[in-house]
Amino acid sequence: MQIFGFVAVIALVGLMSISGFQIVPESMTNQAAANNGSALDLTPTLPAINSNSRSAANSNSNSGNQTAPPVPVFSPAAITGEAAQNIEASTALLRGVVTVGSETLGDVFFIYGYDKADIDRSIASHTTYEAVLANKRTEAEVARVTRSLTKDRDVSTRVSNLAPDSTYYVRLCAERTGQLMCSRTITFTTTPGAYSAGEVRIPTIRVTNESVAAADEMSLAMTIAMRDTMDGEVYLVYGESQSQVTAAINQPYSRIDENDEQLQKSRIVRDIRGTQRLVEMVDDLTEDTLIYYFICVEYDGLRDGTVCSRVQTYRTHNEDFGKAPRVQTTAAVANKDTARLAGSVRMSGFNDGKVFFIYGSDLQRITRASGETSMERLRQIQDRFQRILVDSDLDGNDSFALTVRDLQSDTLYAARLCVEYENQNKNYRDSAFVECGELRSFVTE
Repeated sequence: MQIFGFVAVIALVGLMSISGFQIVPESMTNQAAANNGSALDLTPTLPAINSNSRSAANSNSNSGNQTAPPVPVFSPAAITGEAAQNIEASTALLRGVVTVGSETLGDVFFIYGYDKADIDRSIASHTTYEAVLANKRTEAEVARVTRSLTKDRDVSTRVSNLAPDSTYYVRLCAERTGQLMCSRTITFTTTPGAYSAGEVRIPTIRVTNESVAAADEMSLAMTIAMRDTMDGEVYLVYGESQSQVTAAINQPYSRIDENDEQLQKSRIVRDIRGTQRLVEMVDDLTEDTLIYYFICVEYDGLRDGTVCSRVQTYRTHNEDFGKAPRVQTTAAVANKDTARLAGSVRMSGFNDGKVFFIYGSDLQRITRASGETSMERLRQIQDRFQRILVDSDLDGNDSFALTVRDLQSDTLYAARLCVEYENQNKNYRDSAFVECGELRSFVTE
Protein backbone atom coordinates (compact mmCIF):
# COMPACT_ATOMS: atom_id res chain seq x y z
CA MET A 1 0.00 0.00 0.00
CA GLN A 2 2.90 2.38 0.77
CA ILE A 3 4.44 1.58 -2.59
CA PHE A 4 1.10 2.25 -4.35
CA GLY A 5 0.78 5.64 -2.63
CA PHE A 6 4.34 6.61 -3.55
CA VAL A 7 3.70 5.79 -7.21
CA ALA A 8 0.47 7.85 -7.21
CA VAL A 9 2.32 10.90 -5.84
CA ILE A 10 4.99 10.64 -8.53
CA ALA A 11 2.27 10.40 -11.25
CA LEU A 12 0.46 13.45 -9.87
CA VAL A 13 3.65 15.51 -9.86
CA GLY A 14 4.39 14.48 -13.45
CA LEU A 15 0.87 15.41 -14.62
CA MET A 16 1.12 18.82 -12.93
CA SER A 17 4.47 19.42 -14.62
CA ILE A 18 3.08 18.59 -18.06
CA SER A 19 0.09 20.88 -17.44
CA GLY A 20 2.29 23.82 -16.49
CA PHE A 21 1.74 23.74 -12.68
CA GLN A 22 4.62 24.62 -10.45
CA ILE A 23 4.99 23.72 -6.77
CA VAL A 24 6.03 26.87 -4.93
CA PRO A 25 7.33 26.76 -1.36
CA GLU A 26 5.27 28.59 1.24
CA SER A 27 8.21 30.88 2.04
CA MET A 28 8.23 32.16 -1.51
CA THR A 29 4.51 32.74 -1.34
CA ASN A 30 4.86 34.80 1.75
CA GLN A 31 7.77 36.75 0.22
CA ALA A 32 5.75 37.56 -2.90
CA ALA A 33 2.83 38.69 -0.80
CA ALA A 34 5.11 40.95 1.14
CA ASN A 35 6.63 42.45 -1.98
CA ASN A 36 3.45 42.92 -4.05
CA GLY A 37 0.78 43.23 -1.48
CA SER A 38 -1.24 40.51 -3.16
CA ALA A 39 -1.44 36.78 -3.44
CA LEU A 40 0.69 34.97 -5.97
CA ASP A 41 -1.27 33.84 -9.08
CA LEU A 42 -0.86 30.11 -9.29
CA THR A 43 -3.01 29.74 -12.45
CA PRO A 44 -1.17 27.53 -14.93
CA THR A 45 0.09 29.13 -18.15
CA LEU A 46 -1.16 27.02 -21.12
CA PRO A 47 0.54 27.14 -24.52
CA ALA A 48 -1.58 28.50 -27.43
CA ILE A 49 -2.80 25.68 -29.62
CA ASN A 50 -4.13 26.25 -33.20
CA SER A 51 -7.65 24.86 -33.60
CA ASN A 52 -6.70 23.07 -36.81
CA SER A 53 -3.75 20.97 -35.66
CA ARG A 54 -0.66 20.97 -33.45
CA SER A 55 1.54 20.65 -36.58
CA ALA A 56 0.01 23.84 -37.98
CA ALA A 57 0.90 25.62 -34.73
CA ASN A 58 4.48 24.42 -34.98
CA SER A 59 4.63 25.58 -38.60
CA ASN A 60 3.34 29.04 -37.69
CA SER A 61 5.82 29.35 -34.85
CA ASN A 62 8.66 28.53 -37.23
CA SER A 63 7.61 30.85 -40.05
CA GLY A 64 6.49 33.77 -37.93
CA ASN A 65 3.16 35.58 -37.94
CA GLN A 66 1.58 35.91 -41.48
CA THR A 67 -1.45 38.02 -42.57
CA ALA A 68 -4.11 36.07 -44.58
CA PRO A 69 -4.88 37.53 -48.09
CA PRO A 70 -8.08 39.60 -48.21
CA VAL A 71 -11.20 37.84 -49.53
CA PRO A 72 -12.51 39.55 -52.75
CA VAL A 73 -15.78 41.36 -52.19
CA PHE A 74 -18.44 40.79 -54.89
CA SER A 75 -19.66 44.02 -56.47
CA PRO A 76 -22.88 43.74 -58.55
CA ALA A 77 -23.39 45.48 -61.88
CA ALA A 78 -25.59 48.58 -62.07
CA ILE A 79 -27.47 50.21 -64.96
CA THR A 80 -28.40 53.88 -64.92
CA GLY A 81 -30.34 55.78 -67.57
CA GLU A 82 -29.47 59.43 -68.16
CA ALA A 83 -31.41 62.29 -69.72
CA ALA A 84 -31.52 62.28 -73.53
CA GLN A 85 -29.70 65.05 -75.39
CA ASN A 86 -29.68 66.60 -78.88
CA ILE A 87 -33.46 66.19 -79.09
CA GLU A 88 -35.04 67.18 -82.42
CA ALA A 89 -38.34 66.41 -84.14
CA SER A 90 -37.24 62.95 -85.30
CA THR A 91 -33.87 62.28 -83.61
CA ALA A 92 -32.36 62.15 -80.12
CA LEU A 93 -29.22 60.97 -78.34
CA LEU A 94 -29.96 58.28 -75.72
CA ARG A 95 -27.47 58.02 -72.84
CA GLY A 96 -26.69 55.88 -69.82
CA VAL A 97 -24.01 54.53 -67.50
CA VAL A 98 -23.11 50.86 -67.03
CA THR A 99 -21.17 49.85 -63.92
CA VAL A 100 -19.86 46.34 -64.44
CA GLY A 101 -18.58 45.67 -60.92
CA SER A 102 -17.40 42.07 -60.53
CA GLU A 103 -19.48 40.81 -63.46
CA THR A 104 -19.10 40.44 -67.21
CA LEU A 105 -22.14 41.67 -69.14
CA GLY A 106 -23.45 40.57 -72.51
CA ASP A 107 -25.51 42.69 -74.94
CA VAL A 108 -26.19 46.23 -73.76
CA PHE A 109 -29.09 48.01 -75.47
CA PHE A 110 -31.69 50.75 -75.26
CA ILE A 111 -35.37 49.97 -75.68
CA TYR A 112 -37.58 52.98 -76.38
CA GLY A 113 -40.95 54.07 -77.75
CA TYR A 114 -43.93 56.33 -77.21
CA ASP A 115 -46.01 53.62 -75.50
CA LYS A 116 -44.64 52.81 -72.04
CA ALA A 117 -46.75 49.67 -71.72
CA ASP A 118 -45.28 48.30 -74.95
CA ILE A 119 -41.76 48.95 -73.64
CA ASP A 120 -42.42 47.00 -70.45
CA ARG A 121 -44.25 44.19 -72.28
CA SER A 122 -41.38 43.88 -74.76
CA ILE A 123 -38.94 43.29 -71.91
CA ALA A 124 -41.39 41.11 -69.93
CA SER A 125 -39.51 38.13 -68.44
CA HIS A 126 -37.08 37.72 -71.33
CA THR A 127 -33.46 37.07 -70.42
CA THR A 128 -31.58 38.03 -73.61
CA TYR A 129 -31.36 40.83 -76.17
CA GLU A 130 -32.33 38.43 -78.97
CA ALA A 131 -35.48 37.38 -77.12
CA VAL A 132 -36.53 41.00 -76.62
CA LEU A 133 -35.83 41.77 -80.28
CA ALA A 134 -37.89 38.80 -81.44
CA ASN A 135 -40.86 39.56 -79.17
CA LYS A 136 -40.96 43.35 -79.05
CA ARG A 137 -44.29 45.11 -79.52
CA THR A 138 -45.05 47.32 -82.52
CA GLU A 139 -44.54 50.61 -80.69
CA ALA A 140 -41.17 49.55 -79.19
CA GLU A 141 -37.76 49.94 -80.83
CA VAL A 142 -34.46 48.38 -79.79
CA ALA A 143 -30.97 49.85 -80.33
CA ARG A 144 -27.95 47.74 -79.34
CA VAL A 145 -24.89 49.58 -78.00
CA THR A 146 -22.39 46.73 -77.54
CA ARG A 147 -22.28 42.93 -77.58
CA SER A 148 -20.28 42.55 -74.34
CA LEU A 149 -18.86 44.70 -71.58
CA THR A 150 -16.09 44.00 -69.07
CA LYS A 151 -15.47 47.44 -67.60
CA ASP A 152 -17.49 50.47 -66.51
CA ARG A 153 -18.60 52.65 -69.39
CA ASP A 154 -20.76 55.61 -70.38
CA VAL A 155 -22.95 54.51 -73.31
CA SER A 156 -24.95 56.47 -75.88
CA THR A 157 -26.58 56.02 -79.28
CA ARG A 158 -28.38 58.31 -81.71
CA VAL A 159 -31.88 57.16 -82.71
CA SER A 160 -33.93 58.44 -85.64
CA ASN A 161 -37.35 58.06 -87.26
CA LEU A 162 -39.02 59.37 -84.10
CA ALA A 163 -42.45 60.99 -84.08
CA PRO A 164 -42.47 64.78 -83.68
CA ASP A 165 -44.09 66.43 -80.67
CA SER A 166 -44.27 63.09 -78.81
CA THR A 167 -43.18 61.87 -75.38
CA TYR A 168 -40.82 58.88 -75.50
CA TYR A 169 -39.95 56.36 -72.80
CA VAL A 170 -36.46 54.83 -72.61
CA ARG A 171 -34.83 52.04 -70.61
CA LEU A 172 -31.22 50.89 -70.74
CA CYS A 173 -30.77 47.11 -70.37
CA ALA A 174 -27.90 44.65 -70.18
CA GLU A 175 -27.59 40.87 -70.21
CA ARG A 176 -26.19 39.26 -67.10
CA THR A 177 -26.08 35.55 -66.22
CA GLY A 178 -29.56 34.15 -66.73
CA GLN A 179 -31.42 37.48 -66.66
CA LEU A 180 -31.77 41.04 -67.93
CA MET A 181 -31.16 44.06 -65.74
CA CYS A 182 -32.69 47.36 -66.85
CA SER A 183 -32.65 50.96 -65.66
CA ARG A 184 -35.67 52.88 -64.51
CA THR A 185 -37.66 54.64 -67.26
CA ILE A 186 -36.35 57.95 -68.61
CA THR A 187 -38.61 60.24 -70.68
CA PHE A 188 -38.05 62.96 -73.26
CA THR A 189 -40.27 64.88 -75.69
CA THR A 190 -39.42 65.53 -79.33
CA THR A 191 -39.93 68.97 -80.87
CA PRO A 192 -42.81 69.64 -83.30
CA GLY A 193 -42.14 68.89 -86.95
CA ALA A 194 -44.56 71.51 -88.24
CA TYR A 195 -46.18 74.60 -86.72
CA SER A 196 -48.98 75.15 -89.24
CA ALA A 197 -51.17 72.96 -91.47
CA GLY A 198 -49.35 74.17 -94.56
CA GLU A 199 -46.01 72.85 -93.25
CA VAL A 200 -47.27 69.32 -92.53
CA ARG A 201 -45.66 66.47 -94.47
CA ILE A 202 -48.20 63.67 -94.94
CA PRO A 203 -47.35 59.95 -94.44
CA THR A 204 -45.54 57.83 -97.01
CA ILE A 205 -46.13 54.11 -97.70
CA ARG A 206 -43.52 51.80 -99.19
CA VAL A 207 -43.90 48.06 -99.80
CA THR A 208 -40.43 46.66 -99.17
CA ASN A 209 -41.00 42.95 -99.87
CA GLU A 210 -43.53 40.45 -101.14
CA SER A 211 -42.96 36.91 -99.93
CA VAL A 212 -44.83 33.70 -99.32
CA ALA A 213 -44.74 30.71 -97.00
CA ALA A 214 -47.43 28.73 -98.84
CA ALA A 215 -49.06 28.76 -102.26
CA ASP A 216 -52.29 30.36 -101.00
CA GLU A 217 -50.60 33.13 -98.95
CA MET A 218 -49.35 36.67 -99.53
CA SER A 219 -46.96 38.33 -97.09
CA LEU A 220 -46.31 42.06 -97.42
CA ALA A 221 -43.49 43.88 -95.62
CA MET A 222 -43.96 47.64 -95.57
CA THR A 223 -42.50 50.83 -94.10
CA ILE A 224 -44.94 53.51 -92.93
CA ALA A 225 -43.44 56.95 -92.26
CA MET A 226 -45.98 59.13 -90.44
CA ARG A 227 -43.66 62.17 -90.73
CA ASP A 228 -45.44 65.25 -89.25
CA THR A 229 -48.72 63.41 -88.53
CA MET A 230 -49.67 61.01 -85.76
CA ASP A 231 -52.10 58.31 -84.59
CA GLY A 232 -52.12 56.57 -87.96
CA GLU A 233 -54.42 53.65 -88.77
CA VAL A 234 -52.99 51.38 -91.48
CA TYR A 235 -55.16 49.01 -93.53
CA LEU A 236 -54.94 46.73 -96.57
CA VAL A 237 -57.53 46.27 -99.35
CA TYR A 238 -57.12 43.34 -101.76
CA GLY A 239 -59.04 41.01 -104.05
CA GLU A 240 -59.23 39.25 -107.41
CA SER A 241 -61.38 41.99 -109.02
CA GLN A 242 -59.29 44.82 -110.39
CA SER A 243 -62.31 47.12 -110.83
CA GLN A 244 -63.66 46.59 -107.30
CA VAL A 245 -60.26 47.04 -105.67
CA THR A 246 -59.58 50.20 -107.70
CA ALA A 247 -62.99 51.67 -106.84
CA ALA A 248 -62.40 51.13 -103.09
CA ILE A 249 -59.30 53.31 -103.02
CA ASN A 250 -61.42 56.47 -102.71
CA GLN A 251 -63.67 55.15 -99.91
CA PRO A 252 -63.19 55.35 -96.13
CA TYR A 253 -62.32 52.02 -94.51
CA SER A 254 -65.69 51.74 -92.77
CA ARG A 255 -67.57 52.09 -96.06
CA ILE A 256 -65.69 49.40 -98.02
CA ASP A 257 -68.04 46.43 -98.48
CA GLU A 258 -66.27 43.08 -98.78
CA ASN A 259 -67.27 40.71 -101.59
CA ASP A 260 -65.82 37.21 -101.11
CA GLU A 261 -62.62 36.67 -103.13
CA GLN A 262 -63.31 39.74 -105.26
CA LEU A 263 -62.76 42.33 -102.51
CA GLN A 264 -61.46 42.07 -98.92
CA LYS A 265 -60.08 44.50 -96.34
CA SER A 266 -57.85 44.07 -93.29
CA ARG A 267 -56.82 46.58 -90.61
CA ILE A 268 -53.11 46.21 -89.91
CA VAL A 269 -52.41 48.52 -86.94
CA ARG A 270 -53.84 51.51 -85.06
CA ASP A 271 -52.36 54.65 -83.48
CA ILE A 272 -48.84 54.47 -84.88
CA ARG A 273 -46.38 57.37 -84.90
CA GLY A 274 -42.95 58.00 -86.37
CA THR A 275 -41.61 55.39 -88.83
CA GLN A 276 -42.79 51.81 -88.43
CA ARG A 277 -41.86 48.59 -90.27
CA LEU A 278 -44.87 46.28 -90.50
CA VAL A 279 -45.65 42.84 -91.93
CA GLU A 280 -49.12 41.69 -92.97
CA MET A 281 -49.91 38.06 -93.86
CA VAL A 282 -52.99 37.17 -95.91
CA ASP A 283 -53.99 33.53 -96.38
CA ASP A 284 -56.80 31.46 -97.89
CA LEU A 285 -56.17 32.96 -101.32
CA THR A 286 -56.77 31.11 -104.58
CA GLU A 287 -53.64 29.40 -105.89
CA ASP A 288 -52.03 30.65 -109.09
CA THR A 289 -54.24 33.78 -109.15
CA LEU A 290 -53.50 37.48 -109.72
CA ILE A 291 -54.32 39.54 -106.60
CA TYR A 292 -54.81 43.33 -106.67
CA TYR A 293 -54.10 45.32 -103.51
CA PHE A 294 -53.33 48.74 -102.01
CA ILE A 295 -52.38 50.05 -98.53
CA CYS A 296 -53.77 53.18 -96.86
CA VAL A 297 -53.03 55.30 -93.76
CA GLU A 298 -55.62 57.44 -92.01
CA TYR A 299 -53.79 60.18 -90.04
CA ASP A 300 -54.40 63.01 -87.54
CA GLY A 301 -52.50 66.10 -86.44
CA LEU A 302 -52.42 69.65 -87.71
CA ARG A 303 -53.88 68.08 -90.85
CA ASP A 304 -56.24 65.08 -90.98
CA GLY A 305 -56.74 62.81 -93.97
CA THR A 306 -56.07 59.52 -95.73
CA VAL A 307 -53.23 58.59 -98.07
CA CYS A 308 -53.02 55.34 -100.10
CA SER A 309 -50.45 53.55 -102.20
CA ARG A 310 -51.11 52.79 -105.86
CA VAL A 311 -52.88 49.55 -106.77
CA GLN A 312 -50.31 46.78 -107.05
CA THR A 313 -50.47 43.13 -108.11
CA TYR A 314 -49.25 39.85 -106.69
CA ARG A 315 -49.65 36.38 -108.19
CA THR A 316 -50.12 33.50 -105.78
CA HIS A 317 -48.16 30.35 -106.45
CA ASN A 318 -49.28 26.90 -107.43
CA GLU A 319 -48.49 23.59 -105.80
CA ASP A 320 -46.38 22.07 -108.58
CA PHE A 321 -43.29 21.74 -106.40
CA GLY A 322 -42.60 18.06 -106.01
CA LYS A 323 -44.24 17.19 -109.33
CA ALA A 324 -42.22 16.45 -112.45
CA PRO A 325 -42.55 15.04 -115.98
CA ARG A 326 -42.32 11.28 -116.27
CA VAL A 327 -39.22 10.07 -118.14
CA GLN A 328 -38.32 6.50 -119.13
CA THR A 329 -35.04 5.27 -120.59
CA THR A 330 -35.11 1.97 -122.46
CA ALA A 331 -32.19 -0.45 -122.73
CA ALA A 332 -29.28 0.74 -124.86
CA VAL A 333 -28.06 -1.49 -127.73
CA ALA A 334 -24.29 -1.38 -128.37
CA ASN A 335 -22.62 -2.43 -131.63
CA LYS A 336 -18.82 -2.08 -131.78
CA ASP A 337 -18.21 1.71 -131.32
CA THR A 338 -21.87 2.77 -131.62
CA ALA A 339 -24.94 2.58 -129.39
CA ARG A 340 -28.63 3.16 -129.93
CA LEU A 341 -30.31 5.09 -127.11
CA ALA A 342 -34.10 5.38 -126.66
CA GLY A 343 -36.81 6.49 -124.23
CA SER A 344 -40.02 8.46 -123.74
CA VAL A 345 -41.24 11.61 -121.93
CA ARG A 346 -44.68 12.49 -120.51
CA MET A 347 -44.74 16.22 -119.65
CA SER A 348 -47.64 15.84 -117.11
CA GLY A 349 -48.98 19.36 -117.64
CA PHE A 350 -45.63 21.11 -118.03
CA ASN A 351 -44.80 22.81 -121.33
CA ASP A 352 -41.80 23.66 -123.52
CA GLY A 353 -39.61 20.79 -122.32
CA LYS A 354 -36.05 20.45 -123.56
CA VAL A 355 -35.49 16.72 -124.18
CA PHE A 356 -31.93 15.40 -124.40
CA PHE A 357 -29.85 12.26 -123.96
CA ILE A 358 -26.82 12.12 -121.71
CA TYR A 359 -24.18 9.39 -121.91
CA GLY A 360 -20.54 8.78 -121.04
CA SER A 361 -18.05 6.69 -119.09
CA ASP A 362 -18.40 8.74 -115.86
CA LEU A 363 -21.24 6.82 -114.21
CA GLN A 364 -21.32 9.09 -111.14
CA ARG A 365 -21.78 12.20 -113.24
CA ILE A 366 -24.56 10.50 -115.24
CA THR A 367 -26.29 9.51 -111.97
CA ARG A 368 -26.17 13.05 -110.49
CA ALA A 369 -27.67 14.83 -113.52
CA SER A 370 -31.20 15.36 -112.12
CA GLY A 371 -32.30 18.20 -109.85
CA GLU A 372 -32.69 21.98 -109.76
CA THR A 373 -30.45 22.80 -112.70
CA SER A 374 -30.58 23.27 -116.48
CA MET A 375 -29.36 21.34 -119.51
CA GLU A 376 -26.67 23.98 -120.25
CA ARG A 377 -25.24 23.69 -116.73
CA LEU A 378 -24.50 19.98 -117.28
CA ARG A 379 -20.96 20.51 -118.58
CA GLN A 380 -19.67 18.13 -121.27
CA ILE A 381 -16.29 16.38 -120.74
CA GLN A 382 -15.41 14.42 -123.90
CA ASP A 383 -16.01 10.67 -123.49
CA ARG A 384 -16.78 11.05 -119.77
CA PHE A 385 -20.00 13.03 -120.28
CA GLN A 386 -21.94 14.07 -123.38
CA ARG A 387 -25.45 15.46 -123.97
CA ILE A 388 -27.44 15.71 -127.20
CA LEU A 389 -30.68 17.72 -127.58
CA VAL A 390 -33.50 15.91 -129.41
CA ASP A 391 -36.49 18.27 -128.78
CA SER A 392 -36.49 21.91 -127.62
CA ASP A 393 -40.21 22.55 -126.92
CA LEU A 394 -42.02 19.37 -125.99
CA ASP A 395 -45.66 19.60 -124.89
CA GLY A 396 -47.53 16.44 -124.03
CA ASN A 397 -45.92 13.02 -124.66
CA ASP A 398 -43.38 11.64 -127.13
CA SER A 399 -40.79 8.89 -127.73
CA PHE A 400 -37.19 9.44 -128.81
CA ALA A 401 -34.29 7.43 -130.23
CA LEU A 402 -30.69 8.37 -131.01
CA THR A 403 -27.57 6.59 -132.30
CA VAL A 404 -24.24 7.77 -130.89
CA ARG A 405 -20.98 6.95 -132.64
CA ASP A 406 -17.20 6.89 -132.26
CA LEU A 407 -17.28 5.48 -128.75
CA GLN A 408 -14.14 4.07 -127.12
CA SER A 409 -13.75 0.34 -127.51
CA ASP A 410 -14.10 -2.11 -124.63
CA THR A 411 -15.48 0.61 -122.33
CA LEU A 412 -18.38 0.68 -119.87
CA TYR A 413 -20.84 3.49 -120.66
CA ALA A 414 -24.11 4.70 -119.14
CA ALA A 415 -26.98 6.63 -120.73
CA ARG A 416 -30.20 8.40 -119.66
CA LEU A 417 -32.99 10.34 -121.34
CA CYS A 418 -33.67 13.69 -119.61
CA VAL A 419 -35.95 16.71 -119.91
CA GLU A 420 -35.48 20.28 -118.68
CA TYR A 421 -38.67 22.03 -117.54
CA GLU A 422 -39.70 25.04 -115.46
CA ASN A 423 -41.25 24.55 -112.03
CA GLN A 424 -41.43 26.27 -108.66
CA ASN A 425 -38.81 25.38 -106.08
CA LYS A 426 -39.39 24.95 -102.34
CA ASN A 427 -39.39 28.74 -101.94
CA TYR A 428 -42.11 29.09 -104.59
CA ARG A 429 -39.70 30.70 -107.04
CA ASP A 430 -39.68 29.75 -110.73
CA SER A 431 -36.62 27.67 -111.54
CA ALA A 432 -35.27 25.27 -114.13
CA PHE A 433 -35.27 21.56 -113.26
CA VAL A 434 -33.91 18.47 -115.00
CA GLU A 435 -35.73 15.14 -114.69
CA CYS A 436 -34.10 11.97 -116.05
CA GLY A 437 -35.16 8.40 -116.65
CA GLU A 438 -33.44 5.22 -115.47
CA LEU A 439 -29.69 4.78 -115.96
CA ARG A 440 -28.92 2.21 -118.68
CA SER A 441 -25.39 0.81 -118.97
CA PHE A 442 -23.69 -0.87 -121.95
CA VAL A 443 -20.19 -2.03 -122.97
CA THR A 444 -18.61 -1.34 -126.34
CA GLU A 445 -16.62 -4.02 -128.20
